Amino acid sequence: MTALIKTMQQTSPRFVRCIKSNTEKLPLSFEAPNVLRQLKYAGVMEALRVRRAGYPNRLRYRAFLLQFRLMLG
Repeated sequence: MTALIKTMQQTSPRFVRCIKSNTEKLPLSFEAPNVLRQLKYAGVMEALRVRRAGYPNRLRYRAFLLQFRLMLG
């Protein structure tokens, strides 16, 4: 576990959310209510609302510093 945590701290992990487009696992079949439910449960819809309000989910330290440097005084 320690090795895993050490590896994760040295990287910038990216996460992929897998969304099932239909319950029958058929190609070219899309069930909108099912997809929307999965997006809501995964928190994707709330993250989009926050971003639309003008707040990015994450800023790297340097980007934050450059954006708000005038407030430093």
